[in-house]
Amino acid sequence: MPNPSLIAMRVLEGETLSDEERSWLTPGLLAQLAIGGYLSLTDHERQTLPASLLANLAIGSHITLTRSERDRLPENLLAQLVIGGKTEIEAGELDRFSEAVRTIVEQVSTTKSGTASVD
Repeated sequence: MPNPSLIAMRVLEGETLSDEERSWLTPGLLAQLAIGGYLSLTDHERQTLPASLLANLAIGSHITLTRSERDRLPENLLAQLVIGGKTEIEAGELDRFSEAVRTIVEQVSTTKSGTASVD
C-alpha cells in the first residue's frame, strides 16, 4: 500500500502525480497541498473532501464554493461563511436557513455591501 505522506513529499519536490497516486492522498493532505499552491484540486477531489475542509479552504480564499459544495455545508457554517464574506449565495439558498438566521444573513448583506452577498 502506497504511503500518502511519501506521495505528498514528491509533490513538494515538484513532481507531477498520476491520477492513481493522487487517489492515495488523504483529504487532509490534498487540502494542505492545495493551500500551499502545490496542486489544484479536481472536481472529483473537491466532492470527496469533508464539508469542514471545504469550509476551511473557502475561509482561506483558496477556493470559491460551488452551489453543490455550499449545499453540503451545515446551515450554521454556511451562514458564518456568508456573513464573513467568504462565500456568496443565491437568493434561493436563503430558504434553507431558519427564519432567525435568514434575517441575520439578509441584514448583513444589506449593511455590509461587498462583505457578505446574496445574489
